[in-house]
Amino acid sequence: MSRPNLGPKLIPLRKKGWTRTIFYITWTEGGRTKLDSTGIDTADPDSAQTYFREWLQDRARKRRKGPGEPDQVWVADLIQNYVAEHSGEVASFETLTIAARPLLYFFSV
Repeated sequence: MSRPNLGPKLIPLRKKGWTRTIFYITWTEGGRTKLDSTGIDTADPDSAQTYFREWLQDRARKRRKGPGEPDQVWVADLIQNYVAEHSGEVASFETLTIAARPLLYFFSV
């Protein structure tokens, strides 16, 4: 029996011949392990976690095609997409982001 896929993880890794250890994102797709370098040294774990969160959000956006099923769409994603798409069309981008901030806080997981 195969092991369950636990999803993407952030791991420190030192490649052969390197003098420093870098954080990598590892995940499994189609039975194969994939790696994506963050380019961030292990001395800065907070930056690596921030990069990982952004990577996950970007990956989720790219994997979604079309409107999706209503029970599979996150309200926070809808708000972020709205802000990104309409930022150039509003009179004040600052007002738009200030208005979206409490909604994102409330609907974030």
